[in-house]
Amino acid sequence: MNASTKTSKTPIRTGYWANADLDEPDFTFLQDIMLTSELTMPIHLDDYLHGVCSVAALALHDIFGYQILSLYDVSEARGSGIKSKYSGSFPIIHDFCFDPKHDIYIDVRGICPDFDEFISEFDDFIEDPQNARDWTTKIGSAKKYRAANEDAMGKETFNYYYTAVAAWVKAHKEMYMVENA
Repeated sequence: MNASTKTSKTPIRTGYWANADLDEPDFTFLQDIMLTSELTMPIHLDDYLHGVCSVAALALHDIFGYQILSLYDVSEARGSGIKSKYSGSFPIIHDFCFDPKHDIYIDVRGICPDFDEFISEFDDFIEDPQNARDWTTKIGSAKKYRAANEDAMGKETFNYYYTAVAAWVKAHKEMYMVENA
């Protein structure tokens, strides 16, 4: 194959992944990005990385149509007998989205093409990070997942977090979508 027929595909990285140190990604600054400043319940972008990631995944799904994936604690699920990913007690480590067309992973940090880099933030919660893909499941019904989250959080709280992150995503679409896709 000569140089003119060779194509090199640049990995897609958007949002905060675009400038991240991939050897040691650090997203602690997300706690300084405020989405709402209501005194009773201020919301920071970090809340959607560590806390209410399910809400962000649902918003990304609703806005862009991405698949929702859940990284969960397999051992805890087995040990407690939890079988349904739509249960409020399902042991979620992190919910995020996946675009199979572009083979990319998406959450509030933006787009990252490398699964291992993407979930490295959660390595401390995974018994064997080398096999983290085995700890991931597809959420097939966004409607059921939304209902489970509304039940677990309370509908009013869910809507409060959902409205804030959906507004953020819509205002920063370039962080969460592939250009010319």
